[in-house]
Amino acid sequence: MKNFLKYEKDNEEKDEDLINCLNYKMVPLDLNDSSSFEKILLSYNFDFNKPTIFICECVLIYLETESSDNLIKKLSELMKNTSCIIVYEQVTYDDKYLSFIHRGINLKSIYKYYNLQTQLERYKSLGWVNVYINDMNEIYDYHINMEEKKKIELIEMFDEFEEWRLLQNHYFILVAFNCYNNINLEELKQFLTCQKEK
Repeated sequence: MKNFLKYEKDNEEKDEDLINCLNYKMVPLDLNDSSSFEKILLSYNFDFNKPTIFICECVLIYLETESSDNLIKKLSELMKNTSCIIVYEQVTYDDKYLSFIHRGINLKSIYKYYNLQTQLERYKSLGWVNVYINDMNEIYDYHINMEEKKKIELIEMFDEFEEWRLLQNHYFILVAFNCYNNINLEELKQFLTCQKEK
């Protein structure tokens, strides 16, 4: 791990609790404030000219809708080269799913972006021109082979499969690119449009 991180001796860490290395930097950000986003990243020598993958795992939905929209748009605008955002998040609310709110969990943008289509349109309208989205059931059904499924089932006995399927219907993976150029999308299209292998 130390070999990978490659601590920078000539670049003192900005906060002793954060890792600041050649290959990995922890950057403190208020994601609700997209106006300071560029300035803070530049202070950590982030290169907006390099192709970049942004990964958001159940993050954006907890921001105010306006804040998350601003962040998604800002990421697309800042990147000067082909870049990608990968999002794993909740979607498709209904009465049962909204029981999360009664447990103190506030999914702020789920009312505006309540299904896969509205999520797809969201990213397209905010500057991501190639957008692909699937719920987790589609990914499990079409992109995990039987051998892998059997391995998974052997790891832990699971007798609530129908409930699990209902839950997976409320989660999605979205992959979006900020430009049309220099992308070979054939394999990605096959994966994200749930085309079965021939």
